[in-house]
Amino acid sequence: MPSRSLGSQAHDLLRTIEVAVTSMRDHVKTLTQASLGDFERSLDRLLKEYDLLLTEIEPPPGNPVTANHEPLLRSMVSFATLIELLLETLEQPLGNAWGRHVFADNHFRYVEFDKLPPRLPDEAVKMMFPEMGADLVSAVLEVQKIGGVTRVGTSIVHILNETADALGYARPTAHALGLSLENADWVSKQLRAPLLRITEMTSNRELVSVLTWTGEHRYPDFQFESTGDLRRSVRHVCENSPRDFTGWALAIWLAKYVDRNDSFFEKKLENIGLWLPSHNRPFAGIFDHLEQSARDRSSLHEVSDVLYRICDRRYSPFYFSSAHPANPSVSGRFDLPASTGHGSLYAGATELGAWSEVLDRIPVVTLRDLFERRLWKLTPDIPLELWDLSKEPPVLRTTPDRAETQDVARMGFEHGYKGLWVGLRSDGTEHGQGAVFFGESGPTLPHAAGIGLWHAEPSAGIEDPSLWRYLKERKDHGAFPVVLRRFPSEIRMR
Repeated sequence: MPSRSLGSQAHDLLRTIEVAVTSMRDHVKTLTQASLGDFERSLDRLLKEYDLLLTEIEPPPGNPVTANHEPLLRSMVSFATLIELLLETLEQPLGNAWGRHVFADNHFRYVEFDKLPPRLPDEAVKMMFPEMGADLVSAVLEVQKIGGVTRVGTSIVHILNETADALGYARPTAHALGLSLENADWVSKQLRAPLLRITEMTSNRELVSVLTWTGEHRYPDFQFESTGDLRRSVRHVCENSPRDFTGWALAIWLAKYVDRNDSFFEKKLENIGLWLPSHNRPFAGIFDHLEQSARDRSSLHEVSDVLYRICDRRYSPFYFSSAHPANPSVSGRFDLPASTGHGSLYAGATELGAWSEVLDRIPVVTLRDLFERRLWKLTPDIPLELWDLSKEPPVLRTTPDRAETQDVARMGFEHGYKGLWVGLRSDGTEHGQGAVFFGESGPTLPHAAGIGLWHAEPSAGIEDPSLWRYLKERKDHGAFPVVLRRFPSEIRMR
């Protein structure tokens, strides 16, 4: 059988997705055995269409996705994620055998992505549905350009909105990211510079870029003035923030605030430790009065109850971080100087506080950030007395000058304390307080660190309800976005 043209592939895939989305909506509304059967049959047709598509792509070795087919594959991945998210909703009250095999790993032969847990809190599904729907809508809009059709894309948007209404969820918005992306040729013409120079500027992070599934750099057009020059605000952020603040996170955050002035960027990024220039140290010496408190041990807090810590799923929760000697601003608030050979381990008194201390430092939270982290419950076997700084003025937790707060930690360490009890940086009242323990730098177990034996219990991550309470608060606040989609940079190629 001869292969279909690219336009025919896109057209057929869109029609099949439309049927599947329609049957999904119908099942959500009726929840009957008949509606379930229609939905299963539509998913089966969608998988057959996808398998046919894969036989027609014939990707070159080492590059499993071509630029032309990227939107087609992305639409399948986004729809698979949407179904995975709604599985609990769609199967009630009919049992759960039918859906577990629908989008198996081997169905996506060119791409792989993290699977959602089998059961998420209700708040998680409500928050993720509009994002997943938006991801599907934006992918469908790209596919319909290839297929030369518009009605199908419009129909899918309408059906998703009806599904959201039936579930009581927020409606998906197609262009929620606010990004219009251009290729390197467009940028070359805009800047009147050769492609080699564009590659160099991308590598040096003089240009804001994001990666597609094919590994190609695309450039948000908001960073260019109408004259073709780079916008000063974008240059200012790129020059003065860490190099690892890049890609989709940088692009999404700048798109939200690109018209603000320099002081706005400096204040916002300073608050989460992402502003690199040396401070004028406006608060220098403000904590000198603590020397007497440290010396006479007049303020102590006993820790004996469970504490909470968030860390990478791959690692132990026991890691003591040290301050960067040349640039304290990129280190933790109470990190000990590397010259001491010791570092600091942070834990919150509440789950919400632990999430906020970690995720508040991430400008844009994505699904990958949630998949990578786990909540631990830590309990010391003996009570530990820490230097209590929780009643100090708010400046101790709000100052952006980390050299000053690191001096406070050093002061406590030199006076023989096991650690500090402090108000959390993100919110000193609502999320409570937390502990900072001192120990030998790096991965050091508690007993070796001199803080006794501990009971460490790994708990949940993305499926933990406390995470979603934190994310809802963050979204309501709105300063640093939460965008729970499948970004190309977070999808591995086989």
